[in-house]
Amino acid sequence: MNFIKTELEGVIIVEPRIFKDERGYFFESHNETEFIRNGIPIHFVQDNQSKSSYGVIRGLHCQLGEHSQAKLVRVVQGKVLDVAVDIREGSPTFGKHVAIELSDENQRQLFIPRGFLHGFSVLSDTAVFAYKVDNAYCKESEFGIRYDDPEIGVDWRIPADKVITSEKDRVANKLCDIKPYKKRILITGAHGQLGTELSKLLPDALLTDVNQLDITDFEAVQKFIRAKDIGTIINCAAYTAVDKAEDDVLTATKINTIGPENLAKTGCKIVHISTDYVFDGKAYRPYTPEDEANPISVYGKTKRDGELAVLKNAKEAVIIRTAWLYSPYGNNFVKTMLRLGREKESV
Repeated sequence: MNFIKTELEGVIIVEPRIFKDERGYFFESHNETEFIRNGIPIHFVQDNQSKSSYGVIRGLHCQLGEHSQAKLVRVVQGKVLDVAVDIREGSPTFGKHVAIELSDENQRQLFIPRGFLHGFSVLSDTAVFAYKVDNAYCKESEFGIRYDDPEIGVDWRIPADKVITSEKDRVANKLCDIKPYKKRILITGAHGQLGTELSKLLPDALLTDVNQLDITDFEAVQKFIRAKDIGTIINCAAYTAVDKAEDDVLTATKINTIGPENLAKTGCKIVHISTDYVFDGKAYRPYTPEDEANPISVYGKTKRDGELAVLKNAKEAVIIRTAWLYSPYGNNFVKTMLRLGREKESV
């Protein structure tokens, strides 16, 4: 397969490798391993197909929120002009579109990620149009923009008097009416001290602890991120029992190293909370990001390995190292000192 980037980030033309002989031809229309290798880690859950006549325009459509869909579209018979419009919040190409001709002759496909409107016009007498989606249909989340919105300015290559469309598409919204598509923020370890405080600052964030999402389970993480349409992860989840980690190396490694690696492999932006235990504590000055890590405990080593896993696998990542966390929630050093100060004459 040949994967060709378009001017809109994430929208990819897919050209299959076609094998022809006297019997006809054969090609793979989709290969999940190939797609992942080329930066499209999408798992499709449903296939749809439609048949339309010349002049039909279907679009521009999308599903909003957690029901948004990525699509892989192609033409089984006939020829269409396929259109994707960027509606991602903050995108430098917001409102821009690409128009790609797909046909049973060129066998091209178009991958359209979440955050785009989609539509097509039929240029042949009839066309059989097939597409895969990575999320189920949800009527309540449907949204549409008029195919002839001048702000988008698509040339559908159909004369105005030949256009056939639905009543719903004729009365759809305009680009100025849309609420830009925005991926969600996920806070893992959300019920700990830091997660609890962050949830107040980010009230729209999705909050999880181990009961909702086991970050050490790679398949569960991938499925959750896709289903909830996550774009950014703030990873507060950690095994923080420093002394116990010396005897429970396996659990500390799973949570502090494997978990962050799984999150980083989702393709999301990630803010990973780490610790100054990645240093040996021998410096007589504050540590800087340029100082060499040299952990001397199991806890510190597993946290350092987690940092390296995030930096290696994440497309965009920020590592934040903390010393002591304290808050009104849970157990922490400050609360322990206050308690000991009340209970003992000297500490």
